[in-house]
Amino acid sequence: LLVMMRDMLKFEFDTHDSDEISTFMRSNSCLTMLVSNYVRRPGSINAIKEILSPLITEVIEKTDSLEVNPHKVYMELINSYEQATGEKSGLSKNLSPDEISSHPEVLAAQRKRLKVIESYVSRILMELEAKHGKVMYGIRYLTREVKVLARKKWPSITTRQEGAMMGGVFFLRFITPIIVTPDGNNVVSGKVSKVARKNLTLLAKVLQVRWRGDRLSTMAF
Repeated sequence: LLVMMRDMLKFEFDTHDSDEISTFMRSNSCLTMLVSNYVRRPGSINAIKEILSPLITEVIEKTDSLEVNPHKVYMELINSYEQATGEKSGLSKNLSPDEISSHPEVLAAQRKRLKVIESYVSRILMELEAKHGKVMYGIRYLTREVKVLARKKWPSITTRQEGAMMGGVFFLRFITPIIVTPDGNNVVSGKVSKVARKNLTLLAKVLQVRWRGDRLSTMAF
């Protein structure tokens, strides 16, 4: 199976537009669907369960929202105040997006929450690095093949572009789907609350920003 997938991967490189490095394996082709199914096998899931289950469980048990979208944070501030006091908040609901984005309370909440999110993401990356040997060989092999084939096709490829392409296999197709739906992948037991699901999704998005080497913007959330 790995030999067949390697040959399909080589064909994908051979037929890909050489000027579009950033779009490689982003669409749902036969290869990407095959890779997604391959990495979701029980052995692969069990490895991630062993590596990340304690950390994912910690996030799920966290009751505080990690929302960082300016407008949503602002509305949370209003709702939290009104629910806690039974009184109408003094914050105006008619501010423009720019006014909300620069509001001191919103900025303070964003800084605090992003610090928590990035702490979790760093811990995820450290756990994966420290225990990468537990990840099934096939997944590591395919990720490495992407690197090898990318260098052959684009000799001037940058480290950032190379990492983004490898992340398209390892993180996009394997790690982030498990982080977002750990209950659906049997990584954790029990129900995942709406707040916890959103928090896990935010971790996955920041993780995506990290492996792509992009600049983090709260407006993207």
